[in-house]
Amino acid sequence: MHRLKYRKLVADGDSSLYANIMMKVSYGMEVEKIECKNHAVKNYGKALYKLQKDTKLNVEGRKLLTVSKIKELQNISKRIIYENVNKTVDILKTELENGPNHVFEDHFSCSENYCTTVGNITKSLIPTLESSGIFYHIKASLDRLIMMAGNLRANETNNKAEMFMSLLCKFNAGKRLNLTQRGSLETRAYIAALRYNLGICWEESVWENVTQRSAGEYFKKYLKNLKDNHDCHKKRRTGCKKKSKTNLKRSETDYGNSVPTATISNENYESEVSRILKRIQVSMEDIILIESKTGGQWDNPQYRSERRNRLTASVFGEVVKRRKTTPCHNLVKKILYETNFTSEAMLYIVELMKVLLCNYFGREEHLKILEHAAYL
Repeated sequence: MHRLKYRKLVADGDSSLYANIMMKVSYGMEVEKIECKNHAVKNYGKALYKLQKDTKLNVEGRKLLTVSKIKELQNISKRIIYENVNKTVDILKTELENGPNHVFEDHFSCSENYCTTVGNITKSLIPTLESSGIFYHIKASLDRLIMMAGNLRANETNNKAEMFMSLLCKFNAGKRLNLTQRGSLETRAYIAALRYNLGICWEESVWENVTQRSAGEYFKKYLKNLKDNHDCHKKRRTGCKKKSKTNLKRSETDYGNSVPTATISNENYESEVSRILKRIQVSMEDIILIESKTGGQWDNPQYRSERRNRLTASVFGEVVKRRKTTPCHNLVKKILYETNFTSEAMLYIVELMKVLLCNYFGREEHLKILEHAAYL
């Protein structure tokens, strides 16, 4: 357009527009995708609201994740993105990862850019959140925002495009009411109340009350036909039960998992790899702490969280024996996003484990993790 090359695109999530640009525009490979800050943080908030309503999670933890706390988590993410404009990806990721700690009064690793009580942990709620297990779900929801850090450094939004589309809809909305004018909501409320109180022929009563005259012949004929059609439809509908049609949910072409995502740069890729490796490299003290907090295995949310971040013995064989030519996306989904953690054998072992724990409880010997051996 106008002989200009648009090298940057501000997108709103999983839009397929970027994929179309790469395929159809001659210089598409040079276009850089920038994530809209508002949409990214909004999706982060949606994931937190789902956690708040998930009854499978601990009640004590969900009580701490209030609506006000979710808004604070969103606001601190926006503030951190604003304060780290055009800085390195690693700094932005570190600051975003510390956002939940700041909101829940753990200011040990906070920055002076957005925190006035750096180092204060006297009112920290993190231990309570960790014991309830919901803290690890919050971190998992934050991971998607952190992975976008490379495309969020510019602190850009598509507010201008949204404003343009709202003005376009204002003048191109057909016979709809102009929602920007005063009194449109009250008008629709009055119409709904009149229709509910006076029935389908409410216009005739309003006409007579306002004009103090009887309505015209053609107007009455129109209302009579309208009432007859309504009565016939109601009569046909009475006494017969329609079968519910199963609507097949089609995948959207512009949003969702089927849409090709933007290619990640080498800098962002290396940064993400180092961040994940740094998370799983723990000291001996942390190993002892994880050992004590992951009791109960599948009943413990922290155990499931720690297991997803590591390659366990149950899937190690599938990874080692896999050929280089065999696609690995299904195996990765199975390791990271498996939801059904139980089977008949596992349920049987869980029942026996309860008996074993009852007999084993009280002894001085306990199971220990050996540093230089591949067994307990």
